[in-house]
Amino acid sequence: MKLILLLVALTTLSCILIFNSVPIAAGSFPLVQITPEYVDFGSQEVGQPSSAVSLTVANLPGGTFTLVVPDLYIEGPNSASFSIIDDNVKHRAIDNGTSATLGLVFKPVSNGAQDATLVIITNAGIDLSEVKFKVPLTGVGTGGVPIISTTPISPSPTPGTSLYTTGQNQPSSSEGSQADKTVPSQVASNPESAPATTASEQGDKQTVVIILLVLTVTALVTGLLIILRRNKG
Repeated sequence: MKLILLLVALTTLSCILIFNSVPIAAGSFPLVQITPEYVDFGSQEVGQPSSAVSLTVANLPGGTFTLVVPDLYIEGPNSASFSIIDDNVKHRAIDNGTSATLGLVFKPVSNGAQDATLVIITNAGIDLSEVKFKVPLTGVGTGGVPIISTTPISPSPTPGTSLYTTGQNQPSSSEGSQADKTVPSQVASNPESAPATTASEQGDKQTVVIILLVLTVTALVTGLLIILRRNKG
């Protein structure tokens, strides 16, 4: 009888230890929503600021952790044309179910299309690890001084002559075509997918642990049956 009680106690203890060792995916990180997902200021006169556009960073219900934004900034080829005002997000701890806002202004420094990216650094990863959210910013500068190309125009060669003197290496056709090729920019992955991917991995771990638990219980029950049969004999 004592041996049976010991086996039952070991089985219960094994179940407790196994389930407590499995991290729970749901609620293990803040659930972030940023609106709008991108900002298009449209056309704006060069040197004149646009009306401010409000951007909201929300910590949605469902998680149990406070959202922290240690830093945010604007990057990109035309970052000087965009600015942040009324920032209530940076260095802010946003409780679950609440939100914070900031303002964005477009003041183009030159004519033409202007593009940049607002980068928001958060603790929205699994186990509160760092995750960067990126919001595209775009606008068009108008009314400024046209940009005049300063590239010198090469003289046209006269028939029967070459622009290259003897001994100079003329560029091959393959080199010229290679120089004309443009390298596409890399598209950043959506940071919101990171928690979902990690949660899937944790789900796989839970499945493995449950299988091990079933095997453990099966072994203990088998041992118990063997002991009972020996006692009857």
